[in-house]
Amino acid sequence: MSTTKEQTNDSEYVDWIKKEIENNNITYFNHNEFTNKQEFENSISSVGKIFKVNWSNNDNTRLIVKTPGLNVKKIINELKIRKEIDSHINILRIYGISKLDNKYSLVLEYADGGSLYSYLKKNFTKLEWNDKYRLALQLASAVEYIHDKGIIHCNLHAHNVLIHKGHIKVADFGLSKKATETSNYSDDVLGTIPYIDPKYLSNVCDIQYGSKLYTLNFKSDIYSIGALFLLLSSGRRPFYDDESIKYDANLAMDIMMGKREKIIGGTPAKYSDLYTCLLYTSRCV
Repeated sequence: MSTTKEQTNDSEYVDWIKKEIENNNITYFNHNEFTNKQEFENSISSVGKIFKVNWSNNDNTRLIVKTPGLNVKKIINELKIRKEIDSHINILRIYGISKLDNKYSLVLEYADGGSLYSYLKKNFTKLEWNDKYRLALQLASAVEYIHDKGIIHCNLHAHNVLIHKGHIKVADFGLSKKATETSNYSDDVLGTIPYIDPKYLSNVCDIQYGSKLYTLNFKSDIYSIGALFLLLSSGRRPFYDDESIKYDANLAMDIMMGKREKIIGGTPAKYSDLYTCLLYTSRCV
């Protein structure tokens, strides 16, 4: 797409946001009213970095702000998707929009436990299996609700599933889409390879799936759930516990060829059977 066309489209998207704010369809937050901004540990987001802030205009209420990282079109995509799904208790609520350095940010419900990944790092030894089952059920419930609305999340991983008061909050719908639409997925996926549908990884590795590129679908989210269920049983970073080891195309190729993490010792058989089934979605969907 030419630079001129991109600028024209961005102008149209900004006009859309302004009209939604003027019509009170979107709440606007003055960025100057945010204090005590702190970045979430290990935050990875298709919209950029995630911060927790205090809102000084409302008794220092805690909020989450997702800083600019996406183009305006993808921010609008998240705003539109959220209108259909924001009522589920295990989906992080969106409160409105803010602006910093002439770029828009999303303002969201606060999650005191941070990402699922950081929460498990800090609390895994305290969790009983009933706690893990509860978190798994909440995650499945949220994704089922999304799918029932005809929406595919397209980007589920351990850094955009958050925890608030011990409960799951699914977040980051910047790349989500209706089932009838083409994929919005980014090719910048190295940091989240273990959670991505292996058939989609063929696109990233420039390998055609059949006669055309593979499109993310409901089964893609189901694979991601399987990887997250496994994470709940292990409490550690998938494949490489050492965070200094980066995910790369070699791991992507191995996963495409069928590599999966080993079942963690002590995992109840019914639970490991379930996530194994989800990681090979053609077996159970």
